[in-house]
Amino acid sequence: MTKTPTKFTIKDFQEFQKRFPSDEACLLYIFKVRYKGSNTCRLCKRGKLYQISGRRCYACSLCGKHVSPLSGTIYEKSSTSLTLWLYAIFLIAQSKSELSAKDLERGLGVTYKTAWRMKKSILDNTSSKYKKVPNDFMKIVTLTSTPCKRDEFKSDRE
Repeated sequence: MTKTPTKFTIKDFQEFQKRFPSDEACLLYIFKVRYKGSNTCRLCKRGKLYQISGRRCYACSLCGKHVSPLSGTIYEKSSTSLTLWLYAIFLIAQSKSELSAKDLERGLGVTYKTAWRMKKSILDNTSSKYKKVPNDFMKIVTLTSTPCKRDEFKSDRE
């Protein structure tokens, strides 16, 4: 596997579509970011990881261990496509003022309930150290599981 840069800039929807055309591209990107571009099994240290077709996980070619790049993230048990998740993060990061769940609903073409849940998950799981640079897409994508206060997020965004 080639090494993926951990920092890049996306300016508009067309660039986003080129970078993340499918869920497979999103999964590969998340995999490369979480495992620092390494394609080697962490258990046996020799086998190469390959994606299991039709699933959101990888398996080792020698020991068979399964690795899920989505475990422990906001995407883990979501049936919403990864492309929509990353696009929602992109929209929130690019927004000059606070983006409402209704705006996300319209922009993503999902139900209000899904848009609200996505927005809440993104804002609740954004680490305070990443909130200092709201337009840096990569820092928003690599969400941590450290919850933050809602008012604290608003003050940094304004």
